[in-house]
Amino acid sequence: MNRSQQPIRVLIVEDSPTQRLALCALLEEQGWFEVAADVTSAEEALALIDDDPTRFDVISLDMELPGIDGLTFVERIMQSRPIPIVVTSASWHDKNPEKAFAALQAGAIACVEKPACGEPRLVEDWLRALRVAAGVPVVRRYSTAVPPPRTTKRATHALGGSLCLIAIGASLGGPQAVVHLLKELPRPLPVPVLLAQHLAPGFVDGFARWLEETTGLRVIVVDRDQPAQVPPGAVAIPAGSLDLVLTRCDDTSVEVSARPSQRVASPVIDVLWRSLLEQSCPGVVVLLTGTGTDGSETLEALDRRGATIFIQDPDDAMAPSMPEAAVRKAPGAIVAPLNALTALLSELIAAETFHRKGVASQSVEKK
Repeated sequence: MNRSQQPIRVLIVEDSPTQRLALCALLEEQGWFEVAADVTSAEEALALIDDDPTRFDVISLDMELPGIDGLTFVERIMQSRPIPIVVTSASWHDKNPEKAFAALQAGAIACVEKPACGEPRLVEDWLRALRVAAGVPVVRRYSTAVPPPRTTKRATHALGGSLCLIAIGASLGGPQAVVHLLKELPRPLPVPVLLAQHLAPGFVDGFARWLEETTGLRVIVVDRDQPAQVPPGAVAIPAGSLDLVLTRCDDTSVEVSARPSQRVASPVIDVLWRSLLEQSCPGVVVLLTGTGTDGSETLEALDRRGATIFIQDPDDAMAPSMPEAAVRKAPGAIVAPLNALTALLSELIAAETFHRKGVASQSVEKK
């Protein structure tokens, strides 16, 4: 056990008596955790926090509560006494699943599907999110300063041709990082974006709506056996339990499809990376925050091919293990905090836009 052998103290906010008891029992079975308190409403939780905000290391928060709802609770906590919050939601059973992602924008650390009935995958996702969240300084925000990257490699795309697309992979903490990145990229965005963000199946549609609203970019949800063309300025994500695959990449179009995933944590980032290799696509690859090692295996091959790879600095990532694994596999990657990474990617996109305008001008002159 870390934290000097002290358990992680959890406040559970859940209005269902049955589910609250189940969550408490799950935590008590673990050596990592202590149920510091469990309450049925946001009002009760706020009263406990006002009385002693140092009593809790992390909060497990149900989104749908009587009285003050989960989103309002997150906003109040982050404005007054910031404590790491993991949002739990019944996904497709909730009236507004995108509220969970709005809670992330308001300062919650992670959003996971409620571990109903003790399903092992959901339980592990919840416990992992609580462990990670307890160690995250919630008052930290992405700095406006742009520190230099940890490598001196120039941002030059390879695999042949001009910049065709941006491929992004992320896991825990990814929704916030993805939104931050996409909001700051130049407009109009001259290339499509392919996104492999680990999500529980029931959250995909809510995530797509939230991503559209917060970035202003069109989001295409790609379903099984329904190939889709992804135009410049659009973001493609796969439907639940599917992997995103690039099937065509040339000067005229980018086409993707989705296929059943072979892993619980999906979409699999390595599957998307491999499809870029197979298509010899001149895309830029971006790996952000997350747990585990997904994405690192194929980055090694992409690095050998000279691809431009951006990795979020593990010290800047909410969950550092995935970028740490990627850095070990891709020594030629550009490693930088999210703001610096965004600035470098924006420069690359601006150069691509300038190049395309020059080509178009030459074409007109020839006519």
